[in-house]
Amino acid sequence: MFEGLIDRFQLVKRRILGYGRITDQELDSIYKDIRISLLEADVNYKVVKEFIDRLGEKTRALELSKNLRPGDLVIKAVYEELVELLGKTARHVDFKKDGPTVLSLIGLQGVGKTTTAAK
Repeated sequence: MFEGLIDRFQLVKRRILGYGRITDQELDSIYKDIRISLLEADVNYKVVKEFIDRLGEKTRALELSKNLRPGDLVIKAVYEELVELLGKTARHVDFKKDGPTVLSLIGLQGVGKTTTAAK
């Protein structure tokens, strides 16, 4: 799942960095590509909608810096929103001292549940 999402985000990133100036129409196209990428990775529709809405608010209000290309600012905004969505800190698992600790790994076929459990 993450490999495909990473590949799609890299394509979007390359496209963003190719812009010398980003218009509202180009931003809408970027949002559409990100939305499709997340939905194809089976991210919940409501989560994607909220993510794109927050990203839109953040990127449309960006002050363009003389030192940074507009694409760099958009990529930074996408990164910050992804960190916010996924969580800033890792969660700690409290393993039982006596007996097994039960964890549930949930995901579609082929997304790496068994591999993750083995690691």
